[in-house]
Amino acid sequence: MRSGVSDDHLGSVIETAIWRKEEGHLINQPGFIKPAKSMSQIGG
Repeated sequence: MRSGVSDDHLGSVIETAIWRKEEGHLINQPGFIKPAKSMSQIGG
């Protein structure tokens, strides 16, 4: 996953991904596609 990048760069990539997520993850909105596994099945 890192491909040799620094901790700071990796943190920046993760932070950017979080800020780009839709508010509320669009759950219960038209067009929402339910994931194949629930949060409890993936450890969430």
